Amino acid sequence: MSNNEKSKEIVIETYELCTREDNHLTKPITTVANFDRSVGISIFDAAYQANSAQEVLVQWLSDRKASTLKTYKAAMNQFAHWAVEPNMRSAAERLVLSNPDQFLAIMTQWVKDQKSAGLKPATIQVRLRAIGSYMGLAKKMGLIDWMASVPKIKRPKNGNAKDTSPVPAEDVRQMLLTAATRRDVIGGRNFCALLFMLCQALRRMEVFNLEMQHYERKKKRVMILGKGQDERVPWPLGNASQYFLDEWLEHRGDVDGAIFPSFHSARLYQPMHLNSVNKIFSDLARQAGIDGVAPHRWGRHTPASIAVTLSDPIAVQEWLRHADIRTTQNYLHAMDDKRVELSDGVADNLGLSELAAPGFIKNHFKSHISKSKPEESYY
Repeated sequence: MSNNEKSKEIVIETYELCTREDNHLTKPITTVANFDRSVGISIFDAAYQANSAQEVLVQWLSDRKASTLKTYKAAMNQFAHWAVEPNMRSAAERLVLSNPDQFLAIMTQWVKDQKSAGLKPATIQVRLRAIGSYMGLAKKMGLIDWMASVPKIKRPKNGNAKDTSPVPAEDVRQMLLTAATRRDVIGGRNFCALLFMLCQALRRMEVFNLEMQHYERKKKRVMILGKGQDERVPWPLGNASQYFLDEWLEHRGDVDGAIFPSFHSARLYQPMHLNSVNKIFSDLARQAGIDGVAPHRWGRHTPASIAVTLSDPIAVQEWLRHADIRTTQNYLHAMDDKRVELSDGVADNLGLSELAAPGFIKNHFKSHISKSKPEESYY
């Protein structure tokens, strides 16, 4: 091979996905690539893309909410660990140096290994979306000229799927009566917390993370830390909610700490673990002979399904703090009875009900077209 021919060929490092017993990628495999972009990229291009990948990484992690930043870092670090890369920077470089087919193959194998490790589909999906977000920014900043496609994870439809239907009114009453059978301070906490969740349509974390300092009695509001938020925001209380809250706090006392606290000696007056909250619901449901009453179904789905029958969807969206109206629309099935009632009300108001008498249409109108009139008169 002549020197001229050698000058047209360079050695670049590419990564080939190989399956081993430890499910990691093999060490870099040295391959020969031509300057022709249909074959590969030059070493100079690779160096440029590596530096640019760091710029994209910095931009990707900038101006993010704390929760989003934590999620993105965790996803990239986990990918780096799986791909045997020393850090996030190297992992980011590796992603942008791949081509569409290589990227999809890497992501597919990563998903497969995570499933084998027993990770939940939701967790895998969060990681994939984070990587997809990084690659989307890389394309936006001109580092790659192709759209990165990440595999879609389908959650298995089985008996463990979340029940988004409201808890029936009779079951609500039965749960509350069961909670009231426990007459100590823990019973009082559980009873009032259940009522408070229902009346305010709050998530479990929003209720059980409330502390005494977050209740502003005179302003009739609490300062809640919403889903995905970094700061607490004021949230007005309904009359019933404030009544139940005041009754509970009079019983609880003015000790600093959580409003609905743990009474375990090791965590006295501290916020309850969310697993403990789940156990309260599962225990009460079991004692009441009811199936499938999870905190979210109790405190969100149930009041939401009632609210859409009482007000317009936009107002309900604001109350529930849904970012997308389509989330609120998931509860509109509860309006079916209301729609029937409204439809009948319109008919009655216009005096149309008498026209709905049995046989009126059949007896009043003929079942065939009269041949005595020109056919073109029918339209």
